[in-house]
Amino acid sequence: MTTTLFKLWPLFVVIVVIVILGELLRELLRATRKRASPEDYRKRIPFLSPAERSFYAMLSQATDGQLVIMTKVRLADIVKVRKGMSGGQWQSAFNRIRSKHIDFVLCDPQQLDVKAVVELDDRTHEKPERQARDLFVDQVMDFTGIPTFRFSVKRGYSVTEIREALAQK
Repeated sequence: MTTTLFKLWPLFVVIVVIVILGELLRELLRATRKRASPEDYRKRIPFLSPAERSFYAMLSQATDGQLVIMTKVRLADIVKVRKGMSGGQWQSAFNRIRSKHIDFVLCDPQQLDVKAVVELDDRTHEKPERQARDLFVDQVMDFTGIPTFRFSVKRGYSVTEIREALAQK
């Protein structure tokens, strides 16, 4: 029995050395893997596209200071996933809203409660996957009672046109 153990000793040493080397290699790879650092980021210029800036100016006039306008708000900051779901169901539902953004959110100036959302639809909204996204967002907004306004991107906007559309809901 002792002879058998003595014969297996080199194999045991080799296995231990391989495990240690594997762990060292894994740590070395982890240490050398580039992680995002502050230097990896740049200021987004411009923050709003020319179409968004143009529409924002008209929307500001149309709301006449009665509402606070916030831009590019994450959907998950406007609505939340209901309680009572299993962890997996909740995570799945949250994943559907976490990376979607709303172009403009109109809020009450005192409480900053969301009163309505505005989407500015450009050509990308003609694509089937974007239409599916828009349908989902519209359904969520309808279910939560938040009015949604959609305007097509165009060269110019009329304050009256925007004001009348907002007054409809």
